[in-house]
Amino acid sequence: MVAKKEFQLARDAIISARKASDFLAGWLKHSAILPDRERATFEHYYGNFDTLTSERMRWAYDQQLQQATGLVRGKPGLKLLEVGSGCGTESLWFALNGADVTSIDIKTDRLATARARNKLMEGFTGGKLRCRFEKRNLLEMEGSGRFDLIWVQQTFHHLEPRAQCVQAISRLLAPGGSVVISEVNAWNPLIQLLLLRRRGFQTICHFEDEDGRQVPYGNERILTAPRLKRWFRDAGLGTAQANYYRVLPSHPVFDRFARVERLISGSPIVPLQTHYNFVAQKPA
Repeated sequence: MVAKKEFQLARDAIISARKASDFLAGWLKHSAILPDRERATFEHYYGNFDTLTSERMRWAYDQQLQQATGLVRGKPGLKLLEVGSGCGTESLWFALNGADVTSIDIKTDRLATARARNKLMEGFTGGKLRCRFEKRNLLEMEGSGRFDLIWVQQTFHHLEPRAQCVQAISRLLAPGGSVVISEVNAWNPLIQLLLLRRRGFQTICHFEDEDGRQVPYGNERILTAPRLKRWFRDAGLGTAQANYYRVLPSHPVFDRFARVERLISGSPIVPLQTHYNFVAQKPA
């Protein structure tokens, strides 16, 4: 049984967050407010996020959400689709900032955790949150309406068939809407070496989902920002840009180089960059 004081502390930390990193840090600190099963899923999912205690990693996390958060705050009631909701952190953050969110995933345990957190958030906010978590994949979203913003965080490299997914995103965007994709930079040779050792050359595989269907799956099939730009340009989207924001690994030993990393992030020496956000817009 969680003490009432713990709920109050959690509410204050989560609802008062002005930055995405503070919002996630609040949940990490007060995960005990979740039911036991959902808490276990949440803590396993964020097992390597003890690095969020570092100011450098908080800065990197906020950079990752910078463009999408700006779009959400700039248009109250913006309709947002998150592809690959995980445990729901970013969807709940966007809803807290005024977006009308639909969030999809195919993992039942993660969706259950996201829904449990959503229920708690509704209690914290007096039921003012507009956020729905649905078990669907991107290619099943036809006929679901149009969205002002589609957010894809560290998920695009898993989406297959890739060409169909790009076309689906284009169709789901409202005129003038934007897609923001957060990805790992395929130009970085050390990342490529790490992935080669982990999965070899098999970048597309299949797995059996919870409904017994064979589903194609991108096996850490990372790509460059220029490649993304070509994919979405062919799907009719323009004004593409890429913002690079990471250089060094997450390990705390690199925290002492935070100032240097900020100076290098976004530099024209693209192979040094490890992460980027890609933004493209559908013509109005």
